[in-house]
Amino acid sequence: MKFLSTIRGRVSAFAGKAEAAKAQEASIPPAGILRDPGEGFRPISQQSERDLTPMTQERMIEVAYWLIETNPMARAIVAKFRDFLAGEGIGWAAKDEKVDQIIQKFWYDPVNKFEQKLPQKIRQLFAFGEQCYPAFTSEFAGQVRRGYVDPASIKEVVADPENCEIKIGVILKNRGNKKGKRYKIIHDSDEELASQAGQALRDTYTDGECFYFTVNGVSNATRGRSELLATADSLDGYEQFLFDRIDLRRLIFPIWDTKIEGKSEDEIKAIAQNMPAPRPGNEFVHNERITRTAVAPDMKADDATSDARLLKNHILAGHGLPPTWFAESGDVNRAAAGELDTATLKALTMAQLIVKDMIREMLRFQIRMKIAANELDPVLTLKDGSKIKAVDAFIVATPEISTKDMTKLAASLQQITTSLMVAEQQQWVTKKTELLQLQ
Repeated sequence: MKFLSTIRGRVSAFAGKAEAAKAQEASIPPAGILRDPGEGFRPISQQSERDLTPMTQERMIEVAYWLIETNPMARAIVAKFRDFLAGEGIGWAAKDEKVDQIIQKFWYDPVNKFEQKLPQKIRQLFAFGEQCYPAFTSEFAGQVRRGYVDPASIKEVVADPENCEIKIGVILKNRGNKKGKRYKIIHDSDEELASQAGQALRDTYTDGECFYFTVNGVSNATRGRSELLATADSLDGYEQFLFDRIDLRRLIFPIWDTKIEGKSEDEIKAIAQNMPAPRPGNEFVHNERITRTAVAPDMKADDATSDARLLKNHILAGHGLPPTWFAESGDVNRAAAGELDTATLKALTMAQLIVKDMIREMLRFQIRMKIAANELDPVLTLKDGSKIKAVDAFIVATPEISTKDMTKLAASLQQITTSLMVAEQQQWVTKKTELLQLQ
């Protein structure tokens, strides 16, 4: 009876599952009818579809930090952005004396220290993919000081529910019993850019304001990406490859083969105890029964040069950097190297525009705070009588990213001079015309 009851129970359970399967099948729309992929699910946060998961984002930051601390090539790749973008210094030129004084005070503030900190901040921007600077503004003077938030401390960056390109605020992680702060992201505008829903959400961020900048992201991603994200595994593999070759080299040092004739095993052991391994340049005294020979072990190891170059170039191609910048000359001459640099310099120029825009946004915010504190008029009159908005009365000056070949310029000048001489002899131009053309 117990056996039959068990069988009946299993049959009933199977029938129940069959009924449920039929019901589920009936709920599936026919082929050709689109189904909302989010149907039946609820979002667990306001995270964008193009963001990494929080755990992956945090892992990316830690891996990037580990690489720039321990991997020479990763460190050099990130340093290239710092050196080209700020190696010759970044400054400004103001069109109004008062604006110049305001920027100078903001720039050289003992906490801000743009001159000293900017190269480091550029390096960290491309290492971690994002930068968050809380802004602390004095209530009456309108003076702004920057803070810094470690990207690993960011829990979430929230976008406008109706426009993913407008970032609303930054939420930091909880620390012990302290709840994570919620900063409003500063917009480079005097007017509110968020939608009505976004503005209502933005009003809930009451712990202050912050600048937030990203690189290597897409339009509907709220967080940035590390420059080393795509090549992290390759960088680590390249480093491990080099260490494996070092270990292999240790195994192919010569060993000494000592041959002793006419002796028993015990006698050979006794001789070996009193015969230390030879050192370079020392003397080995023996009779005709003892022979000592240096033997180099043959590990049948292939030449790793081509493999190392292949992996190295794969990594550099992922960052748009030429091999000639990383001790890889090969068959490349100076002329060819110059051509290889062109694409890289264009990419670095684009990166420089991002950094330039970041600095401009911070300077404009400082000027707006001075206007709000009645320390500066919103519209200024320049020396020539023209009027300009105070937030536009300056430019950010960055070094030109180029490698000018003076040999080519000299050759071009010589060709132009020769052409003008021929044109004068043929009476196509006069000396006066030549001077005007050269000017």
